[in-house]
Amino acid sequence: MEIRSFRPSDRDFLWAMLYPFIARLTRRVHRGTCSEIRTSGHYLEGFGGRYGDVAVVAVDHGEGEGAAWMRTFSRDAPGYGFLDSETPEIGMALLLEARGRGLGRRLLLTLLKRAQEHGFERVSLSVDARNVPTLTLYLTASFEVVGSDSGVSLTMVRHLSPP
Repeated sequence: MEIRSFRPSDRDFLWAMLYPFIARLTRRVHRGTCSEIRTSGHYLEGFGGRYGDVAVVAVDHGEGEGAAWMRTFSRDAPGYGFLDSETPEIGMALLLEARGRGLGRRLLLTLLKRAQEHGFERVSLSVDARNVPTLTLYLTASFEVVGSDSGVSLTMVRHLSPP
């Protein structure tokens, strides 16, 4: 398993990972029309073309297994875990068959290192508090809860030290 930096050829795979990312945030299990994907396109639209766009991809035998990305947002078009326009928000998703093998932790730690290398002081994210495995991952990676939407959707932050 290789974890490497995002390449333009990974764009379709990142979009494929957007569905499980949004589904886990919103607790939707059926795709249906999945209006969340259309309204959450700002997570990846034009990815790689603006400040704060950083991603890593897990690849096994040439096939994508998971991805983690970060992007800065504005107050006018925030992400689920928005803090401010200087703090990138992290998104991450794995294929179902790739879960439970420590890959999420490897992707997250690699992305945090890249965030440090880009000079960011902190990163944020949103997680469903009922998603215990993912919440535990973030807590053990030194993320702290800084906000909550009715106790279900948690906004978390991780402060980064300079590289």
